[in-house]
Amino acid sequence: MNTFCRILSKYGENTKISYAGYETCAKTFIQPKVSSENIRHTRLGKVNDGDYYWFAPGNVLLDFEQNITVATSDGVYDLITAEKYRVYGVDSHWEGILKRRYPA
Repeated sequence: MNTFCRILSKYGENTKISYAGYETCAKTFIQPKVSSENIRHTRLGKVNDGDYYWFAPGNVLLDFEQNITVATSDGVYDLITAEKYRVYGVDSHWEGILKRRYPA
């Protein structure tokens, strides 16, 4: 296990990754991309409508032919794109972009 995955396992948020009937749980990081044009004001306060950075362990299986969702206790996100990073020839982690899914 590489250093990045150890950090994820210790400090990451419990998430459920789902697509086409497949589900797996992993500890991941979700961090908003901060930008003033991504903030929408509502009666209840400010809402971030922007994208989110997503970091996941390299052993998470993703099928990009399917619609992939990432669920946390905070909400559900759609995976827009992700790229696997290798360190010293070994799969290290995924870095991706999520879009928060709001109820209709």
